[in-house]
Amino acid sequence: MDYDANWKETYKDMIKTPKRALSQLKSGHRVFLGTGCGEPTVLVEAMTKIAGKLADVEIVELLTKGNAPYAEKKFASCFKV
Repeated sequence: MDYDANWKETYKDMIKTPKRALSQLKSGHRVFLGTGCGEPTVLVEAMTKIAGKLADVEIVELLTKGNAPYAEKKFASCFKV
């Protein structure tokens, strides 16, 4: 594997806002969330804000360490846990 001397610039290009990252999420998709302390809480919050535009998104998570807003009853048609 070659070393990328410009890794900082490459990394900057990969950073996205939650809105931009979730623009790829469509109904019927499967989403794996990082588990425990690695859960992307900002993305989870943003995902619940666009829940009305989604249906049957499967959420896969091995260990929830805290709130799981996507599992609330009001999101039952949007997210499958």
